[in-house]
Parts: sequence; structure tokens; C-alpha cells
Amino acid sequence: MKKYPLEEAMEKAVTAGWAQFVARRTAERERSNARLFRLLTAIRGEAFVSLLVGLMHHAKADDSRLRVYRQPKGVEVNTAFGPLWIDYRFGAPSLATIYIQVKADRWIGFTHQ
Repeated sequence: MKKYPLEEAMEKAVTAGWAQFVARRTAERERSNARLFRLLTAIRGEAFVSLLVGLMHHAKADDSRLRVYRQPKGVEVNTAFGPLWIDYRFGAPSLATIYIQVKADRWIGFTHQ
């Protein structure tokens, strides 16, 4: 089907804008995660951070943004990594947030799909 010049120009602009948006969001996520990894290394050590990165990779959540929580949600699961809390989203069983305790009142969480 033939595209008109205006349609082609709009398509290129939207594609370029989307690429810029994705690049900006990726840079923000990487900067945020790097900051939290530095803090976690200072609090829990390199071994903990290494296990966390491995867990994120195993859960196919390498591109997930880490967040700090005061309290976990979901169900507690005992693993070799230690106790985890997993919160499955209602209606989306393949979407879950995994929480790992860092300190007595702080948890780190990431979402995997």
C-alpha cells in the first residue's frame, strides 16, 4: 500500500521519538540500579549483590528497576537465597514482584515478567 509523504514523515518522527524515549528510560533505570547496587554493597556486601544480580538474571528481570520498600507483599517463600516474598499480580500470573529483605525494615524489590 502506498504511503503518502506526510504519513512517512509522521512515522519516522514517531519511531525516532520512541527510540529516544526508550534510550532515556533505559539510562534512568541503569543509573538508579547502579546507585542501589552501590548502597547494597555497602550494607550487605558484594556476595549479596552478586546473588541478587544472579536472581534477577534467573527470573529474566535484568531490565527491571530495583525499588526500596518498607514492607513486602504477597507470599513468603524459603529458598537457598533466603526468604523471599513473591507478589503475583491479580489477573497476570506471569507478572510478579519479588522482595528480598535488606535490613530489618527495608526490602528491595523488582518486577519480573
